[in-house]
Amino acid sequence: MQTLKPEMKTAILQQAKKQFLQLGYERVTMKSIASAVNMSVGNLYRYFENKDRLFEAVVKPAIDGLTHLLNHHEEPDDAEQASAAVIISAVGELLGELLQNVAEELLILVDGSKGTPFEHMPDQLYTALTEHLEKHLVKDGKQKEWPDPSLVSKPVAVGFLQGFFEIARCHRSDPERMRQAAEDYFRIQFNGLQAVF
Repeated sequence: MQTLKPEMKTAILQQAKKQFLQLGYERVTMKSIASAVNMSVGNLYRYFENKDRLFEAVVKPAIDGLTHLLNHHEEPDDAEQASAAVIISAVGELLGELLQNVAEELLILVDGSKGTPFEHMPDQLYTALTEHLEKHLVKDGKQKEWPDPSLVSKPVAVGFLQGFFEIARCHRSDPERMRQAAEDYFRIQFNGLQAVF
């Protein structure tokens, strides 16, 4: 029996990422990936049992990064401990690093995951950010000014994330520029929200 080669697995993942990014999940076939890496389809199935598992392996870094960002970002216990500028800078850097490290995988999730268990990931991101904004509106005592935080938090969340995804689309060929654009975008968005909220 032939052993599985790590360099071949890397080549498969790179080619799959390229094809999923260009064509989306539904239009990519195991045959097209196998052909691109000069192997038989049968041999490809030794590395990945099906297209779903291959897709999952490609987007896992983005899912892990998003999950970490949404579930483990730290907020100071005392708002006076950290200035808004420090918090904005830290979150902006995290978002910039996320884009710099997994922009293509993130775009595959957002634009190319139709037909997979991950096709609702953008909606889940919108919901998570909406809930986060609503929590802060209530926590910060803004519910008097905004009786129903969902009226503003959902459109703000969707708009923010769409801008973030657009930065990835526009600048993915230059990771440093993309990271800087993401940090700047976050600062602009946050400062605008701070003025309103």
